[in-house]
Amino acid sequence: MAELSSSQRDALAASTDETLRARPPEASERPTVAAPSEAATRVAGAGAPPRSSAPLEGRIGRHHILGVLGSGGMGAVYDAYDPELDRRLAIKVLLGEVEPEQLLAEAQAMARVSHPNVVPVYDVGTHQGRVYMAMERLEGGTLASWLAAESRPWSEIVARFVAAGRGLAAAHATGLIHLDFKPENVLLDLEGRPRVVDFGIAQLSREAKPGPPPSSSASLPTGQRGSLLAGPTDGRIAGTPAYMAPEQFSGTVTDARTDQFAFCVALYEALAGRRPFGGTTVVEMATATLNDEAAPLPTNLGMPRWVARALARGLAKDPAERFASMDALLAELDRDPHRTRKRVMAAGALLGAAGLAGGLATWGTQRAASCSGAAAQLEGIWDPDRAAQIATQIESTKLPYAADTAARVRTRLDAYATQWSASYEDNCEATNLRKEQSSEAMDLRLACLQRARLSLQASSDLLAEADAAVVERAIDMVDALPALARCEDLEGLTRDEPLPAPEIREQVFEVRSILARAHANATAGRFVESEALTRAALEMAEPLDFCPLTAGLTADLGSAQLRLKHHDEALELADR
Repeated sequence: MAELSSSQRDALAASTDETLRARPPEASERPTVAAPSEAATRVAGAGAPPRSSAPLEGRIGRHHILGVLGSGGMGAVYDAYDPELDRRLAIKVLLGEVEPEQLLAEAQAMARVSHPNVVPVYDVGTHQGRVYMAMERLEGGTLASWLAAESRPWSEIVARFVAAGRGLAAAHATGLIHLDFKPENVLLDLEGRPRVVDFGIAQLSREAKPGPPPSSSASLPTGQRGSLLAGPTDGRIAGTPAYMAPEQFSGTVTDARTDQFAFCVALYEALAGRRPFGGTTVVEMATATLNDEAAPLPTNLGMPRWVARALARGLAKDPAERFASMDALLAELDRDPHRTRKRVMAAGALLGAAGLAGGLATWGTQRAASCSGAAAQLEGIWDPDRAAQIATQIESTKLPYAADTAARVRTRLDAYATQWSASYEDNCEATNLRKEQSSEAMDLRLACLQRARLSLQASSDLLAEADAAVVERAIDMVDALPALARCEDLEGLTRDEPLPAPEIREQVFEVRSILARAHANATAGRFVESEALTRAALEMAEPLDFCPLTAGLTADLGSAQLRLKHHDEALELADR
């Protein structure tokens, strides 16, 4: 049994004057996935007087202070205004016993992490002997508050965490380790995109050098523990106890796998409604984390086994037994079990001779044709030429993360296209070759796949002309593509997405094409364009009198109007 040293026990005991709240009742007693409790108190800096905790007034650099957003042991966060760029922002002023020069160097390292899932740092400097970081001010609350708002399906929770995990992976690629990942340190923008924030006790590997980040597959350098607030030999421990890894409690070397452990604790808690290790006081939590095995996820949550396996590996006490990187963990969590139903397509599978118009023609004729036409369906939508065009366009923006974004987009869209092609061929073969599916079921599945293809084309077209704003949301656009597993749920398709009558199918297809463009523009942050496209689609759909289409479009238009703060129009639409 691992034991804490007397100095470590004293540091832990001194870090809080009250026990941390337990999380009753147990997840096994809950009928739905519940939200996690508030985070535990930080340990680092316990009992150590800050340089100065008096609130700042006036200006920090060129930024006008408007008020205090929050404060804690690591510093204070101010609401501020940048008159040069005419925008509101948040400024974090760091407190600690480390020399300002070291704090400044590490804050500058944080500013180099440019990724859609990391809160961007606009400015770094010193003010009255204290280091500050000016960051984007987000209005969507925290991941913790999002979880607390209502019970969520497991797939939605995992998707949010995977997005946040990509922000961690981007930081790791620059040699920066967070050391305090938790739901409270993930902010959401108004569209719900997670952004990792508060690298307040992060460590910068001493081997890390300024410059472009290495590829995500590169080995990560090992850092010194607690470099920002605790030196490597001072015996103090930095972190939030509920999410800390064994190596943080024991004072041994920490690296990117330490963040992986905290990420898995937080995701486990979000899914199960309790943390994987027991304890209510800091010392009890440290003892449990060092000695106890993680409790298995409850079996009544409806999650696939691969989620539990991934979390169990990420919670291994020995860092060597965890995933080699955050990217490897995220790939396991993000995989779709339906992708394994079919063989992997050959490398040249996405070559063909027909475009989008072929989809409409095959809607009613596929049952008499060959089942090898998937490649033709994706010609010009996602094929090698389109992939190269999009990569060139993304990189032409010269954003610091452009090359990384282009690579991630290609990887994800390659996988999506492969899965789409496999599902397309399987649908045809199930009816025409294996004789295990009716022609009516084939048509339902094919219509679903064609809707997904329209969404893929709309996103592909936007990415092919992407500016910096679109590139910033490129990963979100890809991740927002329709789940292809839906196209295998015949019961759900029959109930929610019935086929239109044959005489209006062509017009419905045209409306859905416009709707797909509207959705892509919304995900790309082009809300005015999205609202106009949705309005046009609704006007085209209303004469068709196809209720599933018009009802969905009406709801979409109301959402688009609310995003633009056209509240009166949204209310008028709701009263129709």
